Amino acid sequence: MKKILLAAFSFLAVFSAQAQGLCDDGRYVTEDYFDSVNVTSNILFGANTAVGSGSQQDLFLDFFEPIGDTLAQRPLIIFTFGGSFVGGQRSDVHFLCDYYARRGYVTAAIDYRTGLFLPDERTTTLAVVRGMHDMKAAVRFFYKDAATTNTYGIDTNRIIVGGISAGAITAIHTAYLDKDSEIPAYLYPDTAAFGGIDGNSGNPGYSSKVHGVISYSGTIGDTSWIETGSAPIILFHDTLDATVPFGTDTINALGFNTGLEADGSRSMAVRCRNVGVSVDTLWFNRTGHVSYFNGTDTDTVLSRTADFSAPIACEELQTVGIFDAPDFSGSFNVYPNPSNGMVTMEINGNSQPVTVGVYNMVGQLVSETNLHANQAQQLDLSAAQSGIYLVRVTDVASGSLLATHKLIVQ
Repeated sequence: MKKILLAAFSFLAVFSAQAQGLCDDGRYVTEDYFDSVNVTSNILFGANTAVGSGSQQDLFLDFFEPIGDTLAQRPLIIFTFGGSFVGGQRSDVHFLCDYYARRGYVTAAIDYRTGLFLPDERTTTLAVVRGMHDMKAAVRFFYKDAATTNTYGIDTNRIIVGGISAGAITAIHTAYLDKDSEIPAYLYPDTAAFGGIDGNSGNPGYSSKVHGVISYSGTIGDTSWIETGSAPIILFHDTLDATVPFGTDTINALGFNTGLEADGSRSMAVRCRNVGVSVDTLWFNRTGHVSYFNGTDTDTVLSRTADFSAPIACEELQTVGIFDAPDFSGSFNVYPNPSNGMVTMEINGNSQPVTVGVYNMVGQLVSETNLHANQAQQLDLSAAQSGIYLVRVTDVASGSLLATHKLIVQ
């Protein structure tokens, strides 16, 4: 088995000494972990040519941070508003920013350029590109700050982008449209002038990389842009949405069928599972567009989003592969992975019996079983919430840690 050395930490230490972890004492997983939030409004992060004119439009953000926070580097969630790329304002997502800041994140509600346009395939795609460029400039703004003045205390290894409707589309493309070769051919003249993939909205020379995506009824131009190793995503959608397609269909804007075909949440979920990108989904079997923010389902949606985001905030608890202790002579396998909850644990070549424990991202034991050498056993984790889990293999006699593995339950 290929062994990957995790020099930065020991899983044993993480679970036996939670006070040293990034999710210490329920941060990120507890609603209202902080009592109050400070908001700094109208922070200039970029500028670009306004829609419908040659004038320059300044781009601002509102920054939310928990009052009394002593953590030097905080995970960041950047949210964008909806409005068919025609209207909307950053205050529309303040409720999201406040909610997650109280859980321990720092959050930002950002501007992106909107304005009237006659919707067709080209103009609608350009609207998406403008939004993506502006959001990437906001991401770079925080990378730049972390590398210079460090005013905002951002951990640039934990940046999540998200949005509602057009804002979700903006966030999705910010994360996954990352190669010039992916730009549709009919947009080449436009995007070359606009600055290619990264755009000219500000803060050049810094990274636009993000580590997670929150989509409240979004789409992507082509699911092939989601590749193995891409950022994880959580997808919410009304299955009979007539505005932003749930599957693959054309997009409607301002009552017009744009003719622009896009891949909705269902199509993105299939692609993610096919290429091994972590994905969580919640569908609402009804008509409407973003109907789940109607009050009845809001708490469920916010809580599910928090469950998705916490493992990214607690990155220390994750591994992309396997860690084996030097004295572990056997091999340990978990499959299928990702799984729908029915998981097979298999050990080969180790002479002593082992205990296999499955833990959630806050260190709680979800399931435990004992295995002997050359034995396989199936565990039923179908009742567990979707997300990332850690599997720890310990020696039965001594309790020493032998191996760890990441497991994704969908």
